[in-house]
Amino acid sequence: MADLVSRVRLELGDLPKEFTFTADGDGVLKDFYLNTKPVDPYTLYVAVIDDVVPAPFGYKLEKDQGIIHFKDPLIVGAKLVVNGTGYRYFTDSDIERFINTAVEQHVYERTDNFGSAVNLKMNNQLLSLQLLKPCGL
Repeated sequence: MADLVSRVRLELGDLPKEFTFTADGDGVLKDFYLNTKPVDPYTLYVAVIDDVVPAPFGYKLEKDQGIIHFKDPLIVGAKLVVNGTGYRYFTDSDIERFINTAVEQHVYERTDNFGSAVNLKMNNQLLSLQLLKPCGL
């Protein structure tokens, strides 16, 4: 699946890009727009005053919107630093969902030579793009 995701990213020009976001706490704000969306939640490093904030207990992330929410406002003068990876269009999970949907639609009601339903894995191997091409993928 990772190879398919990489190929789709390359074709779309949706390559990962590193970002850094910084902000100072004002005692009021607890929601911050990271200036990047969508965001890969698995690459996120979040620190306030040099203390790492663990996910998901320290904050909530809207990965598709690029917004981070803290339970409480950051104290006045507290430095927020967020490092991570963003994309131009889609997260990996979005692309995986698109691929799975395409495969499901492609193999809908199809069977192999033994009458078994064809699915994403056939003989413990991922279906290749060659098998998907005839239906326009």
